Amino acid sequence: MNVYKRIALVCLVGLVPAFGVVAQTSQPVNTEVMAIVDGVALPMSDLTDILVFSYGMDMAQQLVANELVRQEAMRKKISVGPAEVKAEHERMLELMFKPPEFKNLDERERALRVYMQNGNVTMKQWDLTMERNAILRKLAEGRVKVTQDEVQRAYGLQFGRQVVVRHIQVSTVADAESVLKDLAKGVSFEELVRTKSVSPSRNREGLLDPISAQTPGLPPALKEAALDLKKVGDISATIQAGTTYHILKLEKIIEPTKVKFADVKDAVYKALYTQKVQEQQMQVLRDLISDAEKSGKIVYVNPILKKLNDDARKATTTQPNR
Repeated sequence: MNVYKRIALVCLVGLVPAFGVVAQTSQPVNTEVMAIVDGVALPMSDLTDILVFSYGMDMAQQLVANELVRQEAMRKKISVGPAEVKAEHERMLELMFKPPEFKNLDERERALRVYMQNGNVTMKQWDLTMERNAILRKLAEGRVKVTQDEVQRAYGLQFGRQVVVRHIQVSTVADAESVLKDLAKGVSFEELVRTKSVSPSRNREGLLDPISAQTPGLPPALKEAALDLKKVGDISATIQAGTTYHILKLEKIIEPTKVKFADVKDAVYKALYTQKVQEQQMQVLRDLISDAEKSGKIVYVNPILKKLNDDARKATTTQPNR
């Protein structure tokens, strides 16, 4: 980042005067004047307009988000103390600067200082964000539930659970619906493989090789649907992969052998819970912002910010459908 941008950001956040130079004068300070150059006064508005246009929208959106969260916390009678903000700070450091590369809190704190310096983020901005996230965590935790099935699936994905499925591939949605109707009538999956499937797997009565999260070459939708099946005999809904349609039947579950579920289930639960809370924190914030925008609660009064916001909204609404 060039020296002019760094100077601008320093002036914007009001940390120290640019270059550390303070004019010595006994005259009262005129806050409407930025500087006097050979007797010519340069108005402060010239500087603030440039800074607001160049950097103000991002900062304004952060401040608006912080205020929306603060108001929601007041409505829900939620408050956070220094210990909770500190805990959020340490969680964020561990998320950003993961072990084993960063072995302890001191190393993560040093990495944060480098990150903030390179990104021109002030400690004040960071602290406000951590306070906001601590409140969002309290708002989010009530939304989060982790089921035993989810823990079992996360364990399988992490440690190599595999499934064996039978597979029917057809060319149209109508053909897939016909297969599902026949299955509901009691026609066996194997018979429908022979009579309806257009996949080479029909030569093996629809059996595919064992599937895990790491299986290469399989369409992601098919892999995810296979791993989502929970009990032997379960049949998937119609799965679209490219221009073809698929139906799966779970034949066998191959659990990991190197790591037993009982030994790691608590750690898997904790990791899954943490992930879900983080997702919900972001969702709560998105909901607050979306609701406020729809109800007209966010009004940018500054003319530059107002124009930037209006232009951004117009660009969003006029984008062609894809």
